[in-house]
Amino acid sequence: MVQITHARTGYTDDRKPVLLPAADFDKETDGQKACLCPDENCPARLVHHKKHSRLYYNQFTGAPFKLSIPAYYQRHPDSPQHSPSCTAADHYRQYQSYARDLGGLSLQEGAFVYNLNIPVNDAPAPIRRSRHLSENFARQSPSLEEKDTPHVRRKLSEGVSNVKGLAGLLDKTQFEKGYRDSILLRNGASVYTLADVFEDDALALFRREHSRSKSGNPASPVLAQFKPIPLARFHSKQHRTIQGQSVTVRGDDGHDYSVSVKLHCGTKENFEAVKKDIAAGRRSFLVYAEAATVDLLEFAQKKKEIKEGKAQDRAVFVHVRINMPEQIAPWTPFNGQLDLEQAGMDLPLQPKPPREIPAHLSIK
Repeated sequence: MVQITHARTGYTDDRKPVLLPAADFDKETDGQKACLCPDENCPARLVHHKKHSRLYYNQFTGAPFKLSIPAYYQRHPDSPQHSPSCTAADHYRQYQSYARDLGGLSLQEGAFVYNLNIPVNDAPAPIRRSRHLSENFARQSPSLEEKDTPHVRRKLSEGVSNVKGLAGLLDKTQFEKGYRDSILLRNGASVYTLADVFEDDALALFRREHSRSKSGNPASPVLAQFKPIPLARFHSKQHRTIQGQSVTVRGDDGHDYSVSVKLHCGTKENFEAVKKDIAAGRRSFLVYAEAATVDLLEFAQKKKEIKEGKAQDRAVFVHVRINMPEQIAPWTPFNGQLDLEQAGMDLPLQPKPPREIPAHLSIK
């Protein structure tokens, strides 16, 4: 059954539909509202399902795993069907079809799980057969505990082997980003949601990894949008690095910092391939890496140089490394607005409105 994360609850004075996100639905204030399909030409009435958890467990260790199911709407049992031309239903079916075609193991309530088999070096890829995927994510229910049931065999996954597969999942969930919380990516013994690993904002990625580095927590995979500076002088052939577009923020020390992603290419071939794409006009990429890193010593040295007036620039970086071509692909989000500057401009030094760094990331 179609799951939708927005419902139409009325119209504004200028006849624009009012859409209520399922995540914001309040039973007391919204419970009496007529929730309708967001497609204005569809007659379907909707019923709200609140956010909740589903329990799965590892059959080998018995350890439980809770999957958080985002809030959503479904067609009310007494409602007319979605119209054949309903855009909301069509988007959902396209997402479900792609998710299955990619090889996802289908769990209940629209959730999917994939083995994450994107190579990050030239070592042989791990053998993560589909039967292991189904065993570790058996639902705590007699109907699914038997790993050899036909239901499980039909929906086995050999894994996502390149970043293009994840790009497709991002594309198909662009219209309802809440679905990304129900897409599980299994990397060995660890499990992440697509929403956990994806970041399309360099500043947010920097804050996340800076906080992680300070706390000493282990690294986790990252799926990041990378927007390179097209100017060749920001591409180091010697170090095989390419600098991304920057965002200027102001620390509580009163100094501005230009934050960006620096892409490290493990091989000459990867470096030249990315440069070739940039020269061809590609301005946005999707990158998968085992980790992103903020070097605390490098950051401290930059702060010291700025304080002493010796800094040549104010650039600070979150470092992302790729070794294999499967880790990167040109990709632009649907309707994504790339903040591109004109060629020839020195992007890191362009003045931008300062943004405050939160207290837990204060620059001192």
